[in-house]
This record gives sequence, C-alpha cells and structure tokens, in this order.
Amino acid sequence: MSDYHFTDGTLTFSIENHEFRIHEPLLSRHCRGFLSNPAIWPSVSLADIRVLLSHLYHDKPFSSQSDLDDISSILRITSPKSLDWPALHETARSALIQRFPGGPTPFTHNHPNDPIRLEAALELAEQFHLPEVSKSILYTLVQTCHFYEDEGEEIVDKSEHSPLSPTTIAKCQHLMSSIIAHFTPVLFTVGTTSHMSCTEVFADTWMPDVIQPALGDDGVYKPLETLERLKTGINWISKGLCSSCLEEKKVEWTEEQETVWKLMDSWVITPTP
Repeated sequence: MSDYHFTDGTLTFSIENHEFRIHEPLLSRHCRGFLSNPAIWPSVSLADIRVLLSHLYHDKPFSSQSDLDDISSILRITSPKSLDWPALHETARSALIQRFPGGPTPFTHNHPNDPIRLEAALELAEQFHLPEVSKSILYTLVQTCHFYEDEGEEIVDKSEHSPLSPTTIAKCQHLMSSIIAHFTPVLFTVGTTSHMSCTEVFADTWMPDVIQPALGDDGVYKPLETLERLKTGINWISKGLCSSCLEEKKVEWTEEQETVWKLMDSWVITPTP
C-alpha cells in the first residue's frame, strides 16, 4: 500500500506494485490524457507519480524553485505522451530553463558541477525540445569535464575515464573542437584600435596579458569567459589604453561572445528524432 491511499478515494491503481487510492477529480480535471488513454499507466514511474501526487495534495507543491529531480518527474508525467497536463508541464519546462540559463553572458552558466546530473538534465532538454538548455549544458560540460590532459609534450585523451555516456562525450568533443577551431584565431590575433598608440599597447601586452593566461586556464575553449576577462579582468587603462578605445573594444568583445553563442547552434549535435 502507498502513502496516497485514502479510504474515501474514488480511483484505485497500482504502479510498481504500489497501490494508490486517490480522489479521481484531482487528476481528471487537469490531465487530458488521464482517462482517455489508460495505456499510459504502465509507463508512469513510481517516483514520478509520487511527485505529482505530492503536488496535488499540497504536501510538496511544485514550483520553479523545485529541485531538479522534481522538475524531471513533473516534465515526464505531465507531458502529452503521459498524463498530458499542459499548464503544469509548461511550468516544469520554464523551471528547467531557469535552472540552466543560456546566453552569451558567462556568469549565467552557474550550473551544478556534477556531470551525471548535468547529463540527466541534458537528456531531458533534448527529449522535450529545449535547444537553448541543451546548448547551455553542453557548454558547461565542455568547460568542466577534462576530456584531454597535457602530459609533457603529448595531449592525452582521458574521455574513457569520464562518467558520461559515449554519446554525450562525442557531443562534447565535437563542440569543443568547433569552439577551438573558431576561437583560436580570434584569441591569437592581436587587438587593434583606431589610435596607433593604443594599438601599440595591445602589441606589447597581448602575449603576457591575454594569450598566456588563456593557455594556462584552457581559455581557448572557454570563449565566453576569456572574452569577459578581456572586458572586466584587465585594467587596460593602467596599461595605456585610452577610454574611448577601451569602450570600442568592449563592444567588439561582447559582439564576439554573441557570435560564439549563435554559432554553437550549428556546432551542437542534435539527437535524431
């Protein structure tokens, strides 16, 4: 017997050998697929129905602040292929988008540093067609999972030790290669300005202040963060750059962040429907 088994319940069903007896109108008034498609019940998991019932009975109301496991459960069980609760499904979609914000601003990618949970969220985003979330998670995985290591004069592939699936590893490596191919020439091209004296400042400082730090922290495949460092992490004025040239370059670096983010649409491997 389950924890949702009421003596005055009007609907009895079992999931994974757990019997539920609940008040049928609570589901039927919201879920379009509840009575019209009884074949969906075998596909409903015990964990997901418990999360849904805890919401319905106000034991643990679902919101955009719910944890990732609950977001996952609500997304699955309220989808059109399951109980089909459009309003709550849309709330869960919005919650996942809020949890994994995208966009070219690097500080928005403050995602959990847990590859297993990130991969689970990626699978959800792909299943429910949330490409911006997928792109954001893949970018985070590329930044946080060390697929390659520099061992002396050799770059060694360490992906076989990754907890991620081979499919996700392939997606990450493809994205990483695409980022490096695009951003390497951007990073190694010394900045220029409309003032010769300011261009000379870049010529003198680009290697020690831009290229070397980027090589030291893998900035060649972290374009959003590397460009943000150019904008806010270096005191260019103290190095001799005039304020007008600095503002022009900040605009240019911001545009490059936006370009990278848009180009990632073509670099991300999308699952075959």
